[in-house]
Amino acid sequence: IDGKLKSIIGLVYSPNICVESNLSNDIKKLYRYLTLNANGSKKIDELGLGHLNVLYIALKLLEFERIKKNQVLNIMIIEEPETHIHTHIQHILFDNFKELKEYNQVIMTTHSTHISEASHITSMNILKIENNCSEIMHPVYGLDEYGKNHIKNINELSLNIERYLDAKRSTLLFAKGIILVEGDAEEILLPYMFKKVFGITFDEIGISIINIRGIMFEYIAALFSKERIRRYCAIVTDMDTLVEGSKYSSEEAQKIGESRKEKLNELFKDNEYVQTFYSKYTFEVDLYSIKDNIEYIKKLGFNNYKQRNKINILNAELESDDLKTKYDAILSIFDKTGKGCGALQAISLIDKNIIIPDYIIDAIVFASQKIVSKPIIYKILRYSYDRYKDEEKITDEMIEKNKDEIIKNCNVNIKKILLSWRKNGIAWE
Repeated sequence: IDGKLKSIIGLVYSPNICVESNLSNDIKKLYRYLTLNANGSKKIDELGLGHLNVLYIALKLLEFERIKKNQVLNIMIIEEPETHIHTHIQHILFDNFKELKEYNQVIMTTHSTHISEASHITSMNILKIENNCSEIMHPVYGLDEYGKNHIKNINELSLNIERYLDAKRSTLLFAKGIILVEGDAEEILLPYMFKKVFGITFDEIGISIINIRGIMFEYIAALFSKERIRRYCAIVTDMDTLVEGSKYSSEEAQKIGESRKEKLNELFKDNEYVQTFYSKYTFEVDLYSIKDNIEYIKKLGFNNYKQRNKINILNAELESDDLKTKYDAILSIFDKTGKGCGALQAISLIDKNIIIPDYIIDAIVFASQKIVSKPIIYKILRYSYDRYKDEEKITDEMIEKNKDEIIKNCNVNIKKILLSWRKNGIAWE
């Protein structure tokens, strides 16, 4: 317009024309004309819920920045921030919240192991329901003092545990019962055997299997006590009892096993929430030396040896009444496969008839003593009671009326665990 005016009436007499905005300079009035977009063109409401949640948190923090001069403290309570948020973002989000200014206090509730992994247990509380009431448990209450007094060369036990709790191990903070194991084989096979034998999973009864990948059980088990986390924690470990003449056994290993037993028993003797359960030799030997379980280890040997003559010799050794011969035969197979890999292979070979060693049953009973309920027991009984093909035909009333008869006809595993629960008065009558 300006150019056309000048072309028709000249530069001297032409008015200067420009385009200006009549929008107010007041930012509060200007807000109504502004729209947030993502990536230049994408509308905000087209973002995923995770991004929207994080955006909302960012806006609230900016609001805190603006009002900080008028407020002593701003408290933000975030319920389950993991909802719709990528696991990596959960890590970053929580880590960055630690760096907030002193005028911001953030409280989170979460079920995310990724957030619990990134958090400090020193700033963590755990809630549980007990007798229809909510109880607060403090994981680090007196923990460092306990470490100084009971665990050698440990000054800050809480810091050591924080470094140790990765996303997998931090499930123990959410579990209703805990079983600590020392290796991959137990971690792989125990949940699978439990499901096969009892028809329910550890997850259904709230038990977590935590692989310590070593024998430093006292670090993690120290979290469980009347003063800290009031959950039952079973430690499962090997005694490594000497087998004379075996190349897989040694006096040194036996001494370590005996020393470990003495240490754990002394350390937790007055702690009702922690108890240790020992295999006589090793998990593999105690599992597969049971007469009814020999067929499973034979199948594992068959899958890993090609020469028929070697397989025949191995099978004869596995059937031997001589402890050293059988011991060496079992461990020679896992020497070839590796314990973790051997356990993975065993998953496809075992079925509901495998016999679980007594010390494992006892550990499960201890860890589940505040979890097991009558419906869980009835579900196990339905699974084991094969008089009817259709489980739905077996009613609770039928089970209640015929409990003793049903138990009498159960396989040995189910009979052992049910009688152990009954002996301990767990959710039975």
